[in-house]
Amino acid sequence: MAPACAACWLGAAIILFTLWKIAKRCGSPKWNPTSSVVITGASSGIGSELAKLYSKRGARLLLTGRNSERLEAVAAECAKVANALTEIHTCRGDLTEPIDRKELAEQARKYFGAVDMLILNAGISMDNLFSDTAGDMALFRSLMETNFFACVGCAKEFEQLLKAHRGSKIVVVSSMSGLLPVYRRTGYSASKHAVHGFFDSLRLEWSPWDIKVTIACPGFVDTPIRETAVREGRAVELRSPEKHLVSAASCARDIALAVDQNQVHAIFSLRDRLAGWCFLLPGLGSVVRWGIARKFRAQIESDLKGRL
Repeated sequence: MAPACAACWLGAAIILFTLWKIAKRCGSPKWNPTSSVVITGASSGIGSELAKLYSKRGARLLLTGRNSERLEAVAAECAKVANALTEIHTCRGDLTEPIDRKELAEQARKYFGAVDMLILNAGISMDNLFSDTAGDMALFRSLMETNFFACVGCAKEFEQLLKAHRGSKIVVVSSMSGLLPVYRRTGYSASKHAVHGFFDSLRLEWSPWDIKVTIACPGFVDTPIRETAVREGRAVELRSPEKHLVSAASCARDIALAVDQNQVHAIFSLRDRLAGWCFLLPGLGSVVRWGIARKFRAQIESDLKGRL
C-alpha cells in the first residue's frame, strides 16, 4: 500500500508542477528594452540565437567569441532584426585567457557602465571513452578551462559591473550532463557538474545584491559543438543518441523565457525533468541509469567490440 501511495503523491506533484509551469509561461515576462547584455560564445549555436533574440528585444549587446569573422557575421544578422533601441558591439576573445576576460569586462564598462545580464554560453564538448584518452589529462584540463574556469573568471571580472544594478542576472548555459551521467562524456559531464556547484553557491553569496542566477540545462541541441570537437581532436566522429535534435533557436527561446521567470534551474523537456528528479530519489536512480544505458546501447555495443 505504501509504494502505491508514494506513486500517487509523486504523480500528483508532477501534475501540479506542470500546471504551475504552464501558468508561469502564460504570464507576461518583465523586460527592460534598454538592458545591457553580454553574451559569450556568441559566434554560433545557442549563443548566436540568443544574440538575435535579445537584439529583437532592443537590448544593448556585447558579443564575444573566438572566431572574429563569424562573430561579425552574427552581429550583422542581429542588426537586421534589431529594433531602434538596439546597440551591438563585438569583442573577439578566448575566455580561457585572463587578459581576454579582463578586456571583455573593460569593453562592457566602456559601453554600458554596468551590466544587466551576463550570459555564459561558451563551451566545448568531447566524445571519447575515458580508456582512450591520454594519460597527461590534457583533454580534461582543456574542458575544465573552457567550461568551468572561464565561467568562474568571467564572474570575477564582471562582479562589480553586475553588483552596480540590483536585480542583475547571470545566465549559465550548462547541460543535462551537469545533472546526469552521459556516455563518452566523462570530462564534459565533470565540467558541467562543477559549473552547477559553483554557481548554485555563488547565488547564495550574491543574493544580498539581488543578483539572479539561472542555470539552463538543455538536452541534445543541434549546434556546431560536435563538429568543433571533431575538428579539435576531442571526438573521433559525429554521433548523437538522439534522432531529432532540438534547434538552437528553440533552445534560445526556452532559455530566454526561463530567464524572464527567474528560474533557478531551467530544464526544458518533461522527459529530462522527470529523469533529473528520479535520479536523486532512492531506488529510482538505477532506473534512470538503465534508461541512459539503453539510449546509448548502440554506441556501447560498438565500443565493446574487440575490447572484451
